[in-house]
Amino acid sequence: MVKRVTLVLSFFAAFLIINSQQAQAQWSLVGGVGATNYSGDISGVKIDHTRPALSLDLWYAIHPYFRWTVGVGAYQLYAKDTYEQRNRTFRANHYELNTTMMFIYDRNVAFAPYAYAGVGITKVDPEGLVEDPTIGDWWFNIAEHEPENASIPGHAFIIPVGVGVRYRFSPQFAVLLDGGLRISTSDFIDGVSNKNINVSQLSGNARTYHEKIRPHGFGGKSTIRGGNPDVSDFYGIVSLKLQYIPRTYGHNSEYLRYRKRGKGKFRRRAGYISY
Repeated sequence: MVKRVTLVLSFFAAFLIINSQQAQAQWSLVGGVGATNYSGDISGVKIDHTRPALSLDLWYAIHPYFRWTVGVGAYQLYAKDTYEQRNRTFRANHYELNTTMMFIYDRNVAFAPYAYAGVGITKVDPEGLVEDPTIGDWWFNIAEHEPENASIPGHAFIIPVGVGVRYRFSPQFAVLLDGGLRISTSDFIDGVSNKNINVSQLSGNARTYHEKIRPHGFGGKSTIRGGNPDVSDFYGIVSLKLQYIPRTYGHNSEYLRYRKRGKGKFRRRAGYISY
């Protein structure tokens, strides 16, 4: 699915670049802060346990209504397990690289809504919380010790999709409110996937981890509950961003001329594109 999305976006971008006669392509820089919310085996679908997120993107205007973006992100995911006996509370620090195609309804007015979809890759390195009254709480490296007797890939492909609105308050700056989802191809974002875990096949460190986090240990069971391998994990990110548009004579003079007249909006002419 990820390969198909990538192929479609590549052809679409090439088509717009070749066929757009009005576009004067230009980069702009977009940075933001926000909050994440995870949904998966640990918590189910609900808004809870938000964590911080940072992002930095480059926008490339290839058409009056389309932008190609390349971005990086750093954020944390966290969730407390809703199943008390399993008790697999986790956290994960993610570093992401993505590219998207964006449609922005830019009519040269202050507010412009937009929507986007793309592909990306993110680091997968979950840790499990161990609440230890003797030495204090600590985090167990799930990828290293494999508490489900299954190897966890270090990276996962993601499909970023989202919507937002941009408010242009000056020739060179705009603020954006952005809300997006990251649909993952992995069910190990939280380190929980296998439906059943065979206790006899666990390593010593993995057995110790389960014994410490489960209120009643293994309770004589040969298998214990894991997650749902049929449904991949996903998470959302809501961000407030600032866009910087490099100064160009034609763009600024167009905007400032109408500001001085009190119009308070942008106007597109042949050969002109807003960013």
